Amino acid sequence: MQSLFFWKEWPQNYKPLWFALSGLFIFSLLFLLFTWFQGAHGIIQWEKIQEQKIVETTVHQFRMGNFQLNIPGESYVIFEYLQGSDIQHNTLASYTFLAVLIISSMVLLTIITTLKKFWYFLGMGVFILFVFALRLEVLLVFTVRGFTIPVIFLSLFIVLSFCYKSFRPAASFQARLLSFLALALVCGVIINYFSTVPFPLLHLVATAYLPALILSILFMIMVAHEILVSFVYIASQGTSKSLQHFSIISLIYMVNIFITCLHELGVVQWQFLYINLYLLLCTS
Repeated sequence: MQSLFFWKEWPQNYKPLWFALSGLFIFSLLFLLFTWFQGAHGIIQWEKIQEQKIVETTVHQFRMGNFQLNIPGESYVIFEYLQGSDIQHNTLASYTFLAVLIISSMVLLTIITTLKKFWYFLGMGVFILFVFALRLEVLLVFTVRGFTIPVIFLSLFIVLSFCYKSFRPAASFQARLLSFLALALVCGVIINYFSTVPFPLLHLVATAYLPALILSILFMIMVAHEILVSFVYIASQGTSKSLQHFSIISLIYMVNIFITCLHELGVVQWQFLYINLYLLLCTS
């Protein structure tokens, strides 16, 4: 418990923000697990189709000499079929994805404004690439084509971040975050009401998959080593053969990860108990 005492030294104004972001993170993990267990039921459902038909059947049989005579009769039968419904877009998942992505990017932008000069300019360069990767030009806001609208939106964020960096460095983290969130909300309202493409926010969801995928890969790289760190902690509790135990456990783990990757890539199709990658990410 000694390692948790740092929490008492944290500034009081950062603790509510930590709880809020932790709640958002836990919500994202729970939503990931929910949609994984839900599977295809989130976009397609079973439909029951009933059809009435007249089926001719034999209601009586008798023999006359060497002949067997059948007396037919009509029966009304109701057949019931199951078929998949039309694919329905899961708008809840799309809007949730967009909201979490925007909030997370605004938090990262707020952190960038608190960095030193070199890291600030490097972070803003990455943020500029992130905004251009959203491809806001395809939304045709105010029917304007080209990069005019993305450059205007991006300029607003750059100017606001530069003001905090150079003119108001003493501004609190919460004030910076709220101002960026408010600016993102204004941009979202403009896109929603003044874009000429149908369903502009859902269109933005589609174009945001690439930058979100890049952020997800960076996140996986940042947390992937935590499993091995836990192996170090477990192996270091007790005997003097900690290095040997850690090597064996890590080797088994890495071999399983390698086989799972080959299975996901379609290279191998063995009858093997593969590691669930969603569970592995959540554990990390």
